[in-house]
Amino acid sequence: MTERRAPITASLLYVIKTYIAVRATGDKRGFGIPTTGVTAASATSGDMSYSEELLYRTICNTQLPLPVREYVFANPRRWRFDLAWPERKIAVEIEGGVWILGRHQRPDGFRRDIDKYNRATLLGWRVLRVTPDMIVSGEALDLVREALG
Repeated sequence: MTERRAPITASLLYVIKTYIAVRATGDKRGFGIPTTGVTAASATSGDMSYSEELLYRTICNTQLPLPVREYVFANPRRWRFDLAWPERKIAVEIEGGVWILGRHQRPDGFRRDIDKYNRATLLGWRVLRVTPDMIVSGEALDLVREALG
């Protein structure tokens, strides 16, 4: 039986090249795992997970407009989007920990995310929710490209 392989799209090629570049820095953090030593203070200071960094760098390797990282969209709650294009009211939220019942999948975290996404919708934002595997496959970049289209 012949194995069928998915074609390498331009989006996937960008992701692969970016992933290799990120890993070449010698950083031993796991893909999609928050930075080591993340504290409550550092989590709000702009630290990004590997997945966020990979998607950001992948977007940088395209002709797409650059997003703002950790964009605060709702004061006084100070809710943030992982990546945002404020002038277009488009945002990306990376939902990590999908397979390990991370914060986004536990009841309290899930409820807080619902509150955040509902507020964003009421404020006119379009929020793309992606997982680390969607970033690696190139699907997240395709969604961003279509939304910004």
